[in-house]
Amino acid sequence: MMDETRFKALTEAYGGDLARWPEAERDAAAAFLAEHPEEAASTLADAAALDQLLACAGGAGVSPSLEEAVLASAPIAEPAASPQPVPRWAGIAAAFALMVGAGAGWIAAPGADPYADLVSAQAFGALESADGLDAITQEDAR
Repeated sequence: MMDETRFKALTEAYGGDLARWPEAERDAAAAFLAEHPEEAASTLADAAALDQLLACAGGAGVSPSLEEAVLASAPIAEPAASPQPVPRWAGIAAAFALMVGAGAGWIAAPGADPYADLVSAQAFGALESADGLDAITQEDAR
């Protein structure tokens, strides 16, 4: 089912001749036209008037000399340089940096947050009752 907003948008996009509309929209537009003949006909008439005006205006041609001048002044694209291969040691260095960062984070983690175990347990569903919560908080208090 097509509404007035959709009908107007399609009329503005495709004009006053339903034959130029996308096939998928034509049946719904025809149904809208049958249900709302006055407003749909008015919208189509306005679009048809604009279509005629545009058809009469014609396209302003470009002179061959202007076209040649523009094409002659256009920069010539140079081929893109091929990417440089990644040195073998770069992968090893990246892996080493990752291991050092992970190790530093692992070493610093235990003293960083006294409630980290509690948060982890809640996040992974280890706590099934309030008793489990008390056990973890008592362990953290020690």
